[in-house]
Amino acid sequence: MDCDRKYRWARPLSSVTGILALIWFRGRVVTKPPRAMYPCERVTVPFANSFIVGLTSMIRSTLAYWKARLLLCQFL
Repeated sequence: MDCDRKYRWARPLSSVTGILALIWFRGRVVTKPPRAMYPCERVTVPFANSFIVGLTSMIRSTLAYWKARLLLCQFL
């Protein structure tokens, strides 16, 4: 139980880090694509990708839950 309180700040911080990394990467690379090979850009890519994958998986699992619930109600 003590660990839950100790690292409570980690989940919102990871979301904020992912959003900022995505904004940073898109803002710098869209204007000049060769910047994608810069070391600072190569560091932000995993943070931005993990944010996108996490967000997509949350949306898809929510939609699957709603669909399963609807089908179960129709079946019963």
